[in-house]
Amino acid sequence: MTATGLLRERSQGGEARVETVELFYDLVFVFAITQLSHRLVHHPTIHGAIETGILFVAIWSSWVNTAWVTNWLDPNRRRVRFMLFALMAGGLVVSMSIPDAFAEKAVPFAIAYVAVELGRSAFTALALRRHDHGNYLNFIRILVWQALSGALWIAGAFDAEARLWLWAGAMALWTAGPAALLFADTLAHHDGQLTYMPDFLLGDDPEAVKREMTEQLTKLLADAQPFDTLLFAHGSPVAEGGRELLADFVGAQARA
Repeated sequence: MTATGLLRERSQGGEARVETVELFYDLVFVFAITQLSHRLVHHPTIHGAIETGILFVAIWSSWVNTAWVTNWLDPNRRRVRFMLFALMAGGLVVSMSIPDAFAEKAVPFAIAYVAVELGRSAFTALALRRHDHGNYLNFIRILVWQALSGALWIAGAFDAEARLWLWAGAMALWTAGPAALLFADTLAHHDGQLTYMPDFLLGDDPEAVKREMTEQLTKLLADAQPFDTLLFAHGSPVAEGGRELLADFVGAQARA
């Protein structure tokens, strides 16, 4: 895929190098994890662990989503780089608010977090609108679920008594809402076909990795998990019909 608008230019193998600005963003995530560990040290109770767990899922989800969109957006483009620096600024506010996120820093934490999530998805959707319609629709769906989840984050920031439940609901809504399955590695999607990554990327025993992955995907499909969208770090997304495509792939692998 070649560069179009704000999208990355990729090699024939579909790979793209990590840029320096992305590594700077990772430092913000590291700072957030440090803040979470400090918070847990100062709140060594079951209640404190539950609160910290909710915050951890939120931070981890934000980092994963940002890492994912930078597989598509080119950080060397000025507007993309500006977006990433804006995410860093919002991430710093979120990180600095973590120790007292369930107390007096609830409002700045929630507002910054929701702004980061909505801003990133809206920017990516606009960047993809004219160049990748399937991916554009996928991000519109993500944006809708993030907006619904964001409403609970903001409501919880202003309601101390219901904050724990509202924020837990926000994370549950965002986790279950998009009904998407994300593949960071191992599996790729190009030209309408699912494939395993090249053998040299699958460790010392790639065939064993493939067999284990096929078994796990078979169990996933048997459990009737509610997903229809497939997202990939390597390759284009499947906005609709992902479950059927995955089932056909798993069936073919099992028969091979």
